[in-house]
Amino acid sequence: FNSFCNSAEKLFEQSVAQTSLSLAESFASSIRTPPFTGRCSNHDCVTPISIFVLSKKLDSSCPRWRFLPPMSIGILGKKLGMSQLFDEQGRAVPVTLIEAGPCRITQLKNDDTDGYAAVQIGFGETREKLINKPSKGHLTKSGEDLLRHLREYRVDNVDGLELGGSITVSDFEAGQKVDVSGDTMGRGFAGLQKRHGFSRGPMTHGSKNHRQPGSIGAGTTPGRIYPGKRMSGRYGGKKTTTRGLTILRIDSDRNLLVVKGSVPGKPGALLNIKPAVRVGANPAKGGK
Repeated sequence: FNSFCNSAEKLFEQSVAQTSLSLAESFASSIRTPPFTGRCSNHDCVTPISIFVLSKKLDSSCPRWRFLPPMSIGILGKKLGMSQLFDEQGRAVPVTLIEAGPCRITQLKNDDTDGYAAVQIGFGETREKLINKPSKGHLTKSGEDLLRHLREYRVDNVDGLELGGSITVSDFEAGQKVDVSGDTMGRGFAGLQKRHGFSRGPMTHGSKNHRQPGSIGAGTTPGRIYPGKRMSGRYGGKKTTTRGLTILRIDSDRNLLVVKGSVPGKPGALLNIKPAVRVGANPAKGGK
C-alpha cells in the first residue's frame, strides 16, 4: 500500500507540472481514496485530491494530506415507501420516497471546546413527557421544539453555521449520489433457508430432511462447533448502508427526496442520508 501511495504521489506531481489545470483535476479525481480519517497535529490536511489542493502549497512532510475524504453534513429523514418513475425511453425506474428534514442544528463543536469539529442535528418532534431534563435543557439552547433523533457529523470547521439553523433538502441536488443508512426490517428468529439461503432437502416420499440443518460438525475431533458456523438465529434488525444511490428529484415544498433504488427499513423507518464521498460521486453540498 505504501508503494501505491508513493507512486500515486509521483504521478500526481508529474501531472501538475506537465499538464494543464483541467487535466490534472481529471487525473486527481480518478485516484481511489482509502478510508483514512483524522487530522494531523500541525498540518491542515483535510482536503482530498481535487482542484482545491492545486491552489494551496503542497506539504510533502504530511503523508496523509491526499487520502482524507471530504467531510460533509447529511440529513435525517423518514422512509415513506417505494414507487416508480418512467424515464425518457419509457422504462420503469424503481424509486424510494424519503421525507427528509428540515433538521435543526442543535450543537456546534470545535477544536477549542471539544477537541474536534462537528455538527449535531436533530429531527422529528416528540412530546415533552418522553424527554428527560438533561436532554430538554440541551435542545432548548437551539430552539423551542423538542426533537427525538440526534446525529453528529464530523466537519472541517463550523464556519458559516449557526446554532438553530436548518438543514433541508435544498442542500442536495438532483443527480447527486448519497449513502443511505438505516435499520433493516426485522424478521425474528429465522431458519437456514431464509437467513442464509441454504437449499432444502428432497421433498419425495420417505425423506425426513426437508428444512433441517443437517450435520453441523465432526464428532470427537474437534468435539466442538467452530465459531461462525451459519445456523438459525435472529435475522434482520441491523444497521446497514446502501451506497451510491442517485437522487432523481427534490421537492423542497414537501421536503421530499426521490432516490433511485431501495433503502433499508420499512415505511416510517429513520434514515440517515449522507453525501457520497467516494471516487465518482458528486461533490458534497450538505450544510453549505
